[in-house]
Formats: sequence, C-alpha cells, structure tokens
Amino acid sequence: MSGVDDLTVREIEYLLTVFRYSRKKGYARQFEVLNELNVDKSTASLMIKKLVRKGYLTTRKREIILAEKGRRAVKEILWKHGVLENALVKLGVSSEEACAVTWEISNKIPREMVECIWVKLGKPDTCPCGYRFPSVDQEVDLEGFEVCLTYRKRSLACDL
Repeated sequence: MSGVDDLTVREIEYLLTVFRYSRKKGYARQFEVLNELNVDKSTASLMIKKLVRKGYLTTRKREIILAEKGRRAVKEILWKHGVLENALVKLGVSSEEACAVTWEISNKIPREMVECIWVKLGKPDTCPCGYRFPSVDQEVDLEGFEVCLTYRKRSLACDL
C-alpha cells in the first residue's frame, strides 16, 4: 500500500475526482476536475502538476491518468473511508454524517490503526451507505468500486 498520510484532504479530493472520471474512459480531463471541485483552471493546473511531481498522476496531452502510486493511494483511501465510516455508524453517528466526517479525517489516522478497527469490525467490505470498498489485504481491480459521497447527495437535495 502507498501511504496516504502525506496527502492533504484537497489532494485526496483531486485523486478521487480523477479516479471517478477515469473509470469510464481511462482518464480525466482538466475541465471535469475543475467543474467537479469548483476551482479555477490555474488552481486545478497547479494541483495536478503537484500530484504529478509526487508520482500520483501522469498526464498525456489533455488526459489526466492515475499513476500506479495513485491507484494504490485510491485503494487505501476508499478502504480507510469504508472502515472508519462503519466504525462511526456502529457508534451511533448517521451514515451521512459519518461519510462527511470520514473524508475529513481518514488521512490523519494511521493505516495500522484503521487496520485494527477493520479487524475488530469483522473486516467489512461495504460501507453503511451500501458502497463496496476494496480490501486492504487483496490485489483488486479498482474499476468495480465507487466513491461513497452520500453526504454530498444529502446536501445537494437540501440545496434544491
């Protein structure tokens, strides 16, 4: 596993956005990233370049692609999110609140600690919102997984 402890929440959002868009066609476009994250072109460009330098992304012409390090990071990010969301829901937090909070804290909790929680929970592979997440102890193709963004769905419904 590639450690994700050195990634900021914003960097994680960029990686997950590239992952979500690249699931269908193998890459994301900059306009998709900036529209999804509601940032301007220069901000998106700087962050993408930073993630390329760190080895998480590669670019080819106008395509943004997850590098192998980025794929490993996304796997760990999805796993950590699923485990921590399960733990919070078991403690009585609503699925929506657990989803939102977990995205803010998952990069701050060491992998070893999350692994202990995962084992104590019986090694779940589905978050409380119903999304499957990859197992940390298996090699898997990420294409069968989605990003749990249940908290966004609720806030979008409230905005309508």
